[in-house]
Amino acid sequence: MSNLFQFEFRRLFRRLSFYICTGIVLMMVMYTLFTIGMTFLSEDLSDIVGRTAYNVVSQAINLSNINIICAVFTAIFVCEDRAKGTIKTIYSLGYPRIQLFLAKFTASAVASAIMIFSALVISILSAAVLGADFSPVDNTEQYNSFFAYNSVNVFLYSAYEFTMVMALQAFYFMMSELIGKTGFAVVANIFTPALVYIFLAIIFGFVYGSLSALEVSEDILKILEQIATYFTMYWLPTMFTSILTLFGGVMDDISCSIGIFINFGYVILFGGLALLITYKKQVKN
Repeated sequence: MSNLFQFEFRRLFRRLSFYICTGIVLMMVMYTLFTIGMTFLSEDLSDIVGRTAYNVVSQAINLSNINIICAVFTAIFVCEDRAKGTIKTIYSLGYPRIQLFLAKFTASAVASAIMIFSALVISILSAAVLGADFSPVDNTEQYNSFFAYNSVNVFLYSAYEFTMVMALQAFYFMMSELIGKTGFAVVANIFTPALVYIFLAIIFGFVYGSLSALEVSEDILKILEQIATYFTMYWLPTMFTSILTLFGGVMDDISCSIGIFINFGYVILFGGLALLITYKKQVKN
């Protein structure tokens, strides 16, 4: 099994695309941090943005579209074996299917982990350099609803962001294994999470409206609304964190902790589905 891991990690760290994607992520984060730093120097804008480390890190990560870069790289990395036909050669060596899956999944996850971890470290260090406040401060009442930021523990929030990217990476891996074609996998990885989010919102809206028309009790409607809120808020939420924040969907320590827990669940769910897909595809080969 160690030979498989060595092979996948050697393949990962020899890929120019890995360093290009990581470099793009860091450049995007640094550009975003530069713009945030400029607002800190402006007395008129610094109060609007908020001088907390949470605000610096959350904006740096969410405005840099790291998930899109991870989506592209995961599709390229996962689909390469099938595109070049080397997957059949690997199968012919007689390795157990579970080992083949674990080696590739782990290498792909490490690539995304390096990207998001590097971005988080740079963001936190930049927040310290900018003199941002690292203590949790509830400042939602100081600003209008459009700029309502609720500050949480920045390190807990960083763990939340990290696990979100890991959940997304598992989803990207699953979609890439399912599709097998690099171009189609890239498109599916980028757009499918948003389409699922819209689909969930429409379904819950329809069900809620239908039950309201039937004059169902308020208690049941409140429970359904709460369920819908959690499903839509925590469905691969990286793409929507900035939108939720801008329009009053504030984060706190409790929601971060729930998000971390759910993201681990997504990793297990999508990882398991990816393993099932891998088994099915290997049978065809």
